[in-house]
Amino acid sequence: MIAIQQSDRNGKVVAAALVRPDDEVMLISTGGVLIRTKVKSIREMSRGTQGVTLINLDEGEKLAGLERVAEREEEEDE
Repeated sequence: MIAIQQSDRNGKVVAAALVRPDDEVMLISTGGVLIRTKVKSIREMSRGTQGVTLINLDEGEKLAGLERVAEREEEEDE
């Protein structure tokens, strides 16, 4: 199954996570940059595309991690 088209523009797939539209994800670079974004703000695309950019990395930096942000208990009780 093809998940995403790989090219020189987008590089290799380094992380994937199962998420819901109301979730948030956090991306962490080796340079210490942290990006937290809502899943529903990420444009949906078909599987055969090259994807969308979620984080811009400086020269020599790499993506260190991608995690779904767990909901806090107070939010679940509301």
